[in-house]
Amino acid sequence: MKIIFPLLAISIGAHADNIRLNLLPPGQPLDWSTPRSLFISALKNRWEDGGRPFGHVYTEINCGEKKVVTSTRCKNFNPISEFVSGGRGLGILYHTYEGELEEGPALQKELQEQRHDRKMLSLEYKLNEDQCARMLTYLDEFRALNAGRSYGLPHRPLFAEGGTDVAFAVSFLDVAGVLQEKDREEWWNQVNIPLAYSGPPLQDETANFIRVLFGATEWAMEKEKHKKLQFYDTQKMYAWIGKEMQAGRSGCEDKNVRGICLDASYLPVKKGSIWQQYTDPAYQKKKP
Repeated sequence: MKIIFPLLAISIGAHADNIRLNLLPPGQPLDWSTPRSLFISALKNRWEDGGRPFGHVYTEINCGEKKVVTSTRCKNFNPISEFVSGGRGLGILYHTYEGELEEGPALQKELQEQRHDRKMLSLEYKLNEDQCARMLTYLDEFRALNAGRSYGLPHRPLFAEGGTDVAFAVSFLDVAGVLQEKDREEWWNQVNIPLAYSGPPLQDETANFIRVLFGATEWAMEKEKHKKLQFYDTQKMYAWIGKEMQAGRSGCEDKNVRGICLDASYLPVKKGSIWQQYTDPAYQKKKP
């Protein structure tokens, strides 16, 4: 029988190996429609309770006896002050913050608390042993390279550049070979940052935040001078999971988990080097 949607299949028997991305949405939705609406919606989130006002993705790996909860975080996330007093303007979207890899009992406890207290949705993939082994190798090498030292929207984990928590989470799916291109496109966001309203690191000159706030009413058109920003968007992933749940895509056997669970264990493990070559010259200027 022809299987039209192979990832919808769920194994009948028990299967211990899996990766689960646990998505916590922002306290207030971030509005990416214009630069001004983004700033205003980000400002609202600064008064949200909890330590993850802009949302977060916790990566949970269960491979045999090996069970890990991990993520990346920004040590001092202050985009509003950098935008206002740092003179970065829309260059703040390309700013590199000091980051670190998160692991350990405290993060596991936080995940359980968030799962019970807030509107968390999860995306789980059932895996085979080879997929699991490759992901765990990636995590070991990520630690050894201290690749979590940088945090920011443009950074790519598989280039050892660091990255956001959501980019880090999705990188595991890529490493295992279970990331579907059609899904990647659903989770991807892109804006053209107008250089006329951008300070460091995109330009050496600082940008007055008042001028940016009242002048940057639209993202740049292709014919304007701009820097393209592409990134994985937690909100878009969260909305995609909700949409797939409503459409009846496979539910999870664990009733404590709200989300979708897909069987990718039949897929062959991805071959070749885990790490990709560095290609973005804009990153070189801000590389620690």
